[in-house]
Amino acid sequence: MVSAKRYKPGWTDPTVGDAIPQLREAGMKLGADAVVVRSSRSNNDRHTVVEAEAVKYLDQPSSQQAQPQQQSQMQYGPPQTR
Repeated sequence: MVSAKRYKPGWTDPTVGDAIPQLREAGMKLGADAVVVRSSRSNNDRHTVVEAEAVKYLDQPSSQQAQPQQQSQMQYGPPQTR
């Protein structure tokens, strides 16, 4: 589990998206391939705490196991809607 606490000055409250860079960085330090947001809560004082699960993929095809992946390749994409 990784978490990020974000403060955003001004008139708008911080969002989960504001915390994504910090969550990605924490996940990369752990060697994760992805982070999955599990919860968020706002303290109503311009602070938001977002918790995510760091995920490491272990089942890779043998052709990819020979090539080490760089941790900086982790990307965030918004959830897909159907």
